This record gives sequence, C-alpha cells and structure tokens, in this order.
Amino acid sequence: MHKILIKNGRLIDPVNKIDNVLDLLIENKKIKKIERNIDIGEKDDYAIIDALGKMVIPGLIDMHAHFRDPGYTDEEDLKSGSQCAAIGGYTTVAVMPDTNPVIDNAIAVEYVLSKARRVSLINIMPVGAISKGEEGKELSNMYSIYNSGVRLFSDDSQSIQDADLMRMALQYSKIVNVPLSVHEDSTELSGQGVMREGFLSSKMGLVGVPDSAEAVMVVRDLVLAEEVGGRLHINEVSRKLSLDYIRFSKSRGVKVTAGVSIHHLSMNEQKVLNYNTNGRISPPLGSEEDRIALQQGLKDGTIDVIVTSHDPHNPTSKLGAFNYNNPPGMLGLEVAFSVVLEEIVGKNILSLDKVIEKMSCNPAYILGLKEKGNLGIGMDADIIIVDANKEWINDTSKSYSKSRNDPYDGRNMKGKVEYTIVGGKIVVENASLVKK
Repeated sequence: MHKILIKNGRLIDPVNKIDNVLDLLIENKKIKKIERNIDIGEKDDYAIIDALGKMVIPGLIDMHAHFRDPGYTDEEDLKSGSQCAAIGGYTTVAVMPDTNPVIDNAIAVEYVLSKARRVSLINIMPVGAISKGEEGKELSNMYSIYNSGVRLFSDDSQSIQDADLMRMALQYSKIVNVPLSVHEDSTELSGQGVMREGFLSSKMGLVGVPDSAEAVMVVRDLVLAEEVGGRLHINEVSRKLSLDYIRFSKSRGVKVTAGVSIHHLSMNEQKVLNYNTNGRISPPLGSEEDRIALQQGLKDGTIDVIVTSHDPHNPTSKLGAFNYNNPPGMLGLEVAFSVVLEEIVGKNILSLDKVIEKMSCNPAYILGLKEKGNLGIGMDADIIIVDANKEWINDTSKSYSKSRNDPYDGRNMKGKVEYTIVGGKIVVENASLVKK
C-alpha cells in the first residue's frame, strides 16, 4: 500500500518549521500534501491512520551501526538489523564496514546494496573503509567506492594512527565531498584498557583508558582538517576534554561535525560495576562530568548528531571475563529514541524539535540525503508515528537482534514508535513488524 493518509497527528519538522496538528498524504512513495482536513474522496485505495495525540516526524537516520554482514551473521545480518531499526523508528541506517571481508572495495559495497534490496525493511547505506582491511596502512580505493554509492567513509573502531595517511584521506574526502567518520583513540595511550582510567578502574583492578587517548587524536585530526579542508566527522565523542577542542575548532571554521552515542548520554562508568561486560563499550563510558558535558554539547550545538552505536555480539562472547578480549559494544536501535525522549527531552536538555534535528535532519544533511530528513512536499515518505506517552518495558528476550548485549534490558521506557513508514510502505504497525 503506497497511498496513505495520516490524520490528526502533531507534525514536527524543524527544517520546514512545522509544529502543528495536520494531515499528511503519501502517494507514489513521496509526501504529496500536508494541510488540515485533507479530503481524498474515494477511500478504497488508501490506508488511513488516525494519529490523534501522537507525533508524526521524519524517519530517524543513524550514522553509526553494525550489522555484521557479511562474515559475522551469527551476531547480526542485514535482515535482523533492519528489523531492529524499523521497530526503533529508523528508516535509514549507515552500516559500518567492519565485516569479513571489510567493505573496502566496490564489490563488497554492491554485496551490501544488493542484499539490502532483497531483505531489508529500511534504507541501508554501506560505509566504505578508509584504509584497506581497516588496517590503517594503505588507503582504500576511495574514489571507486564513492562511485559505487558510498557517502561516508570510516575505519570504525580502528582509529587511524598514521597521521600522514589520515591527512591523505582528508584530501580525498575534499575531492568527493564525503565526510570521514572517525573513532578517536591513540592506541599508545589506551593500550589494553577496558574502561575509563580513574578511581573506579583502580578499585576494580582493571586497566584504564585515560581521557587523553581520545583527546590527543581529536586535536590531531582537527588540525589536519583545518589545514587540508576536508570533511571530518568525529563519530562518538565521549569526553569533556574532546568537546572543548571541537568547540574551539568550529569557532575557527573547521569543517567538523560530531556525534554522540545514546550510551554516553544516558550512562556513566558506574555501569561496569560488578564487572558487567554489557557495560563495556569503545570508547569507554565516561565520568558523570563527561556525561553532563556531552548533554551540554548537544545543547550548544557542538554535537550535531545522536547515534545508536548498535553493536551486537553473540551471547557467548560477552560471558567471559571483563578483559581486553571481551568485545566492547551494546545494542541500541530498538530503544534509542525512547532513551533520548527520557534522558534528553524529559530532563529538559533539548526540545523535541532539536532532538529530531540531531536524529534525522542533521544526519540527512551530513550524508547528502537531499530527499530525506524532513516532511517537505516531494520528499521521500520515510515517516514515523510516535506515542510519546506510551509506557513499556524493554525485554531483550523479545528483541529482533540476533544478539543480547543490551544494557537497557528490563528498563521501564516511555515513548514508543507505533508506525514506521519507509518509502511509502508501512513496515511497522501498532509497534509490531508488518507480516509480509
């Protein structure tokens, strides 16, 4: 069904400055009309959704998630990942290249795109590796990957240690006008660290990661970006110290954007107490001071994007000892919007329209998705309908993910995505996947 009339919803669209109760008409996969009391006459060909008392907003766009396909499909794949995304209100997801083989060539990109067309409920954007094999030694054929459809480059959690290689990558990003999404970590400083360095790491007898491990690389890449003029996106800022340098560089006109994960916004290092491996993430959860600073960075515009950092790992891999071999990462796609509604909107850090900017409008702009990220006439009909007052309990055993490393398991949530519409097709209805 590609003809849909959404009635009586509160439409919120920061780009077009809409916040009002209106009807929205979808035809031919696009937004056709927005006004009060749309009359479609004969209704047989239309699906009609009554959104009274609910929010109608642009579909969420995630710039940082792992779907593990190809190579690690026991943890996640394009189908299961897309199901998680749809349930959480994400209509477009950029999937990281840390697969086997790594997404560092046009053939690997085409694999992801072709499989996504067959099995995915949402729009999937493969992210191309900056370096071959994500080894940080030699640039991938970035131009070829760009021509195959990639609009974001990243070596994901493999921070590029070679400054000259990073400088060359930024030069390429300038040529193709595609950002580099970087994970900032000086391995000389972080070493075998598994959590933030401080009193708690000493108390628990675990190797810590100093704040400087992130900040040193942030500063290096900001300097390189200012010199070269390429597009830099720092994908998971986690420390107050890093924010200060990003804020300064933005004031100097450096082409830098920044993202923060829902995990770093909603949790601090206390999550790893009792050696909870589901509290391990890279970069490690910070101090409470860091968490508050990140929220302030959202507020003042230093941080442009909120990401899920959806990072599945099979249950057995997370059962081992809390050490360097225990893989860092948490699930996030199914709960992200609810977490943000509670932690950011509910606690008056940001208004709803500003959250939508960080989770839809800004990611669309950074990724060059000109027909997504707002509710303008003629835009792709990627839309979600949210009941902001619905209370529910997150039960990880019912997750669509193949993995279970969910730090939000058992948490009382408020705010639920009721409908997800992708390209004019309803894929989630009444908070459940639509059966084909």
